[in-house]
Amino acid sequence: MVERGNGKAGFLRFAFENPRRAQQAYELGAFGIDNDTDGNEFVLDVVMSGAAKAALEAAEKDYIAFLKAH
Repeated sequence: MVERGNGKAGFLRFAFENPRRAQQAYELGAFGIDNDTDGNEFVLDVVMSGAAKAALEAAEKDYIAFLKAH
């Protein structure tokens, strides 16, 4: 779980590996709930994918910072 800085419910994180799909063999994702100014609720799905696991690991700190800020 990644807590958000705006006080809204946190993001639930997941990791997925699918070596058969070379362009997106590795994926980091997070699900969250948000709402607009009219009170309409919607689901957020923030995904980072790539061919190299090391590249995603190198970007993970920035990815988590993004989640916390939104």
